[in-house]
Amino acid sequence: MPEKITIGKWEAVCLLLNTINIQIFLNLPRYVVEISGTSGWILSIYITILVLLIFSVVLVLFKRFPGKDIVGIGDTVAGKIGRITVGLIFTLLSFSATAVVLREFSENVKIIALPNSPLSFIMSFFIIGIVVAGFLGFETIIRLNGFIIPVIAAGFLTIILLVSPLIEFNNVFPIMGNGFMSVFGEGFLKVSLFIGISMIYWFPPFLKTFNGFRTVSYWSLALSGIFILLSVFVYSAVIEYPAAVESIMPIYALSRLIEFGRFLERIEPLFLIIWSLSAFLYTSACLFCAIYGFKRAFNLPFTRPLVIPFSILAFNVAFLPEDIMSTIEFDRLYFRTLGFLPVFGVPILLLLIAWLRKKGVSQKQKA
Repeated sequence: MPEKITIGKWEAVCLLLNTINIQIFLNLPRYVVEISGTSGWILSIYITILVLLIFSVVLVLFKRFPGKDIVGIGDTVAGKIGRITVGLIFTLLSFSATAVVLREFSENVKIIALPNSPLSFIMSFFIIGIVVAGFLGFETIIRLNGFIIPVIAAGFLTIILLVSPLIEFNNVFPIMGNGFMSVFGEGFLKVSLFIGISMIYWFPPFLKTFNGFRTVSYWSLALSGIFILLSVFVYSAVIEYPAAVESIMPIYALSRLIEFGRFLERIEPLFLIIWSLSAFLYTSACLFCAIYGFKRAFNLPFTRPLVIPFSILAFNVAFLPEDIMSTIEFDRLYFRTLGFLPVFGVPILLLLIAWLRKKGVSQKQKA
C-alpha cells in the first residue's frame, strides 16, 4: 500500500462489509442456528452489541497513536520485537482466512455447479484472479469493492425479499431456543464472527483522520450486524429447526426455494455469480493484507515480489484439510471461536503496554 493512497470511507466500508459478511454466503446462518436454536436472531443482536463495545476499547489505542497502523503501533510500543510479532500475527490471520475461504468456496462451487471438475481446477480460477489483483495493487482492490459490493448486497437483499412470503414466525419460537446460556454464555465467544474487522487495522495511514477511521469502523460493524441478523432470522423463520442445521449452504438453500409460478424459478445460478465475486474480492483483499503485513513486519521495500509465492502457498495450504467438513471444523474452532483473541486481544494488550510505558498521545497531552 503506497503511502500516497487515500482510502475513501465508502470504499473502506464496502471492503469491510464483504470481509465480515463473506461467511453469510458460506454457512454462518446454519452455524448460529446450531448454537442457539430458534433464538439465533437474538444471538446475532447480542454479539453485534458486544463487538461494538469491545471495539470501542480498541479505538482508544488508535486514537492514542493517530495515523499509525497496527504494526506501526507495535513498533512504537515494543520496538522491533513488537513490530515483528504483531506483523506476523496478523499476517498469519489473514493468510489462514484466505486459505480456508478459498477451500470452502471452491468446494461449494464444486457441489453446486461443477461436480465433475477437479477441485484444483476450480480453485485455480480464484488463484489467478488473486495474483492479478495482487499485482494491480490495493488501490484497485478497494475500488473494485466500492463498485461491486453494492451489487452483491442488492443480490443478497433480493433473496431475502423473494423468500419473505415463506416466513413462518412460529419457527423462531420458543424465543430462547437452546437456552439462556447458549445465547449469553457460549454466545460471548461468537464475537469471533466479526474478526474480519481486523482488516481496518491497516487503514489509519490511508484514512488520514481518526474521525474517518472511527466512522468507517462503526458503520461497518453496524451494517454487518444488520446483514447477519437478516440472514439468520430469515433462514430460521423459513426453514424450521432442527432441519435448519442440516444445510451446508444456507443462503443457497433459500435461493432454491424462490418460485413464482412458471415464470420465476431456479434462479440460484444467478446468485452463484454474485457469491463468486464476493469470494474473489475477499480472498484478494485478505491475501494482499497478509503480504502487506509481512512486508511491514520485516520492513521490506515492495509487495509485488511476494504476490506469487504467497498465492502458491495459499493454494497448497488450502488442500491440507482432508475434505470440506474438516475445513468447516477448522473454521469453526480457530476462527469462529478463538479468532477474537488475536483480533481484539492484541490491540487491547498493546493499549495496556502503551499506558504502562506512557507511549502515544494521552488525553492529558491532547488537552
